[in-house]
Amino acid sequence: MQPGEVYMLLVTNYSTSEGFIQMTEVDGGNFFDTVDCTGFTLNTFVDTNGNDIRDEDEALFPYGDLNYSVNSGNEVALNNDSGSYYIFDENENNSYDFEYILDDTFIDYFSLETPSIQNQFITQGEITNFDIPIDIITPLTNVSIHITPVNSPNPGFDTEQLITLKNLGTSQIDNGTITYTFDPLTTFVSSTDPSTTQLDNTLTIPFTDLAPFETRYINIVLNTNAPPEVNIDNVLTFSASISAGDINDIYLDDNTSEIDVVVIGSFDPNDKLESHGGTIAYESFTTDDFLFYTIRFQNTGTASAQNVEIKDFLTDEHDASSIVMISASHNYQLKIDDQDLEWDFRNINLPDSTNDEPNSHGFVSFKIKSTAGYNINTVFENTAEIYFDFNLPIITNTVVTSLASGLSIEELENAIVRFHPNPTNGIVNITSKSVLKHIEVTNILGQILLSQSLNTLETKIDLQSFVAGNYFISLQTDNGSIIKRVIKN
Repeated sequence: MQPGEVYMLLVTNYSTSEGFIQMTEVDGGNFFDTVDCTGFTLNTFVDTNGNDIRDEDEALFPYGDLNYSVNSGNEVALNNDSGSYYIFDENENNSYDFEYILDDTFIDYFSLETPSIQNQFITQGEITNFDIPIDIITPLTNVSIHITPVNSPNPGFDTEQLITLKNLGTSQIDNGTITYTFDPLTTFVSSTDPSTTQLDNTLTIPFTDLAPFETRYINIVLNTNAPPEVNIDNVLTFSASISAGDINDIYLDDNTSEIDVVVIGSFDPNDKLESHGGTIAYESFTTDDFLFYTIRFQNTGTASAQNVEIKDFLTDEHDASSIVMISASHNYQLKIDDQDLEWDFRNINLPDSTNDEPNSHGFVSFKIKSTAGYNINTVFENTAEIYFDFNLPIITNTVVTSLASGLSIEELENAIVRFHPNPTNGIVNITSKSVLKHIEVTNILGQILLSQSLNTLETKIDLQSFVAGNYFISLQTDNGSIIKRVIKN
């Protein structure tokens, strides 16, 4: 080692046990001899055999928040997609209280025998580990799908989107189908799933053996048409839906995903987006609806970034307690402190764009509800700060989403009632914000093929026995009638 030279040792612990690194100066000298970490790790897992011990075949459970406080102070929440949490602290006088809180979607299906751990102190030079068992009360089926724009469409250039498929349930999904529809002003280039097939501007992607709590990703590359067909500030629409046979999914709203993306020219690779494209129909918006945000970042420096941190200071119009992570490009831990969000990408080692442009990008995608008391004049604004190692932060654009009235009848109908998938191979799921009172299916000749009375917000119809073609679904709701054309493949 020459004077002034600096060397970096990168170590990854692939085991399930904590440890430390021992370093020895072979030729003597004033060299430190240990590198250690002091603090806590906590793991939440599904205790399938009920023995309160995490066995090798028991999966981590990531669908909740680990809340903690120091010296009985302000409570902070940790969230990630793995179910394994870490806290580093070297002050032996600090007392920690921990509590695990299940997401609202899962409180009727899982339970914790010991949700809280009180009055814990660190041991200097050691990582103290706690495994928190979670018991299954009732088996559940829940699959979800979401589209994340990896970059924005630019006239004449390729754009990339990420489809995130999750099994949030306790049973394997043996088979299913993703239906992805891209804007007709774009052209399909490629998919990372080799089973993808194309018909016009619709992709069909079958899947099998989706394990409990498994997440899969599919990258879609599209080419945006050049001017005059597509110009800057145009809005392109993309959608995806999932069908998995006749499963009893507990939450149908996340079986479909739709995003509106604004076409850009040259762009800042560190930015923030919201999936509604700037406007939400006021007539259909409620406090149960989500805003969908994506924060994108790129290391445009001259060396790899060892750590990346994102800070997002939510305005009062956002309900921080409702935040749900959708996906992220790398392993992360999210810290929620009141209205302040902080993503920690520790040891991400993000390559710089000069040496490895394709891998120099990253993102986080999450959804969040509004607070009560919004009105037609409410505006949702959001900005993020991105930190690469010890550099000054990069401030993203401020993404603005407004509530608007006076939308077209078609836009309002799409906001109030959802039909998915469409096109369909058979099953059509229907979710509504108004009570469905009656449903009728007719063919193009006007012949009634199905007629049924209802009193629900959700239903499904089976067209599997129908020949391929166009059908019309007429719905009577508390707020009027809607007719929707559905294509049967």
